[in-house]
Amino acid sequence: MALLDAASVAATAGDVDDLMWMGKICCWLIVACQEAHDLDRAREWCVRVEEMCARRDLAPLFLVCRTQYAAVLLAQGEVTEAESSLTDVLQRSEHSRRGSRLEAVVQLGELRRRQGRLADAGALLRQGHLHPGALTGLAQVRLAEGDASGAWSIVSELLDWLPEHQLEQVDALAVAVSAGLAAGHVDEARQAAARLGALAERVGTDFLRGSAAAAEARLLGPQEAVSRWRAAVRHLHDARLPFDEAECRLELAETLLALGDGSGAREHAAAALETLVPLEAGRDVERARAILARGATDPLTARQAEVLRLLARGLTNAEIGVALQLSAHTVHRHVTNIYGVLGLGSRAAAATYAAGRGLT
Repeated sequence: MALLDAASVAATAGDVDDLMWMGKICCWLIVACQEAHDLDRAREWCVRVEEMCARRDLAPLFLVCRTQYAAVLLAQGEVTEAESSLTDVLQRSEHSRRGSRLEAVVQLGELRRRQGRLADAGALLRQGHLHPGALTGLAQVRLAEGDASGAWSIVSELLDWLPEHQLEQVDALAVAVSAGLAAGHVDEARQAAARLGALAERVGTDFLRGSAAAAEARLLGPQEAVSRWRAAVRHLHDARLPFDEAECRLELAETLLALGDGSGAREHAAAALETLVPLEAGRDVERARAILARGATDPLTARQAEVLRLLARGLTNAEIGVALQLSAHTVHRHVTNIYGVLGLGSRAAAATYAAGRGLT
C-alpha cells in the first residue's frame, strides 16, 4: 500500500507522463483501499484524483474516480451523496460502454438493495453480468426474496472462480455463509466461515474481523452467538460502516429476543433504527420496528430471563448463583420476582413457561 501511495503521489503531481499508467496507478490504489476497507484513505485519494482530472481535463478518469467515490460514500452511509454521484456518472456516460458506467450501475444496484428495493436492485445488478459485486449483490437479493437455493447457486459459482485468499472474496464468503445455511449446505457454510476467519486473522482490519465474527455467529446457537454478534457490532462500528453495523445489531437483537432478553433486544433494535432511517433502508427499518414491538411485550428483565433459563434447566438457586456470580439471596429475589411478574407459583410452572418460549 505504501508503494501505491508513493506512485499515486507522483501520478497526481504530474510526474507520470503516460496517461494510461497514471490512471491505472490511481485506480489501483483506490481499489486496494476499498478492498481493505481503508475508506478514509480511499476517500482522500478520490478527492485528489478528481482535482487532478479537473486540472488536466481527464473526463474518462474522472468518471472512474467519481464512481469509486460513490462506493465509499455508500459504505459510510452517505446515501444521498452516493446516489447523486452515481446519477451524475450515468448521465455523463449515457452513450458509453466504459467500465465506469458498468461499475456505477452495480453500485446503484447495491444502493437499491440496501434500501430494500429488491426488484430495482435485481434489475440493475443483472446488468453486471460477471462483475463480482453484481453477483454477490444478486445473491443477497435472492436470499432476501426467500430463494436460498438461487442465492447459493450464484455465490458458490462465484467463489469457484474468484482468486482464493484474496480480499475480493470477502463479501462473497460472507454471503456464502448465510446462503449455505439457508439452503442446507451447512458444511460448505462452515468452510466459507473458516476461510473468512483466516483472512481476518491474516489482514486484521476491523471490517474483516467484524465480517468473520458475524459469519461465526450464524453457525452458533443463540447462547453462544451473542458474544460473536457483539464483537461484530464493535468491529463494524470501529470500521465506520453504519449499515453493516446496523444489520448486525438487528441479528443480535433477534438473538437476544430468542433468549428472552427483551430489554437488550430493544436497545440494539433502537440503535439500529436510528441508523437505518437516514439510510432509507426500508426493509431493515420495518424489521427493527418489528423487533421493538416484540421486545416490548417481554415482561422480564435481561437478568430475570437468564435466571429463568437456568431454573428451567433444573439448576438450584445456589447453582444459578454460581453460574451468574450472584448471591443466593439475590437469586431468590429474582425467582420471587419472576413468579410475581408471570403469575406463576412454582418452579415447575416457571420451567413450563420457559420451555414454551424457547428459554432452555
